[in-house]
Amino acid sequence: MITEEERAELVKYRLQRSGETLDEAEILLKAGKLPGAVNRIYYAVFYAASALLLKHGLTSVKHSGLIALFHKEIVNKGVLEKDFGRILERSFANRTEGDYKDRRVFEVEQVESLFLDGKKFIERIKLTCY
Repeated sequence: MITEEERAELVKYRLQRSGETLDEAEILLKAGKLPGAVNRIYYAVFYAASALLLKHGLTSVKHSGLIALFHKEIVNKGVLEKDFGRILERSFANRTEGDYKDRRVFEVEQVESLFLDGKKFIERIKLTCY
């Protein structure tokens, strides 16, 4: 069991990692490395979601479990609007396709949209955590 102070530090760390990962996504997007950008966008969103769940004393070791927990404890309880659950799901689905589906091609506009959604997600979670 971790102390409240340790939990607060871990939430802060995950939010920082989320921002850094989104920066990596932006670099990849600008370089035209779209599958890599999609991957980093998802992980940026994932780190932010895991930070908010941890703030509420919750965690999951699986991606699908984290998404389900996020819906159950954050979206369904009104901490955040449904749009934020959809952003998490959409970024996960695209990351999964980009990482595992052969010849998955992303369009620049699609990845730019994912990036903007990811940025919105992270900014809102930071506000919610502090």
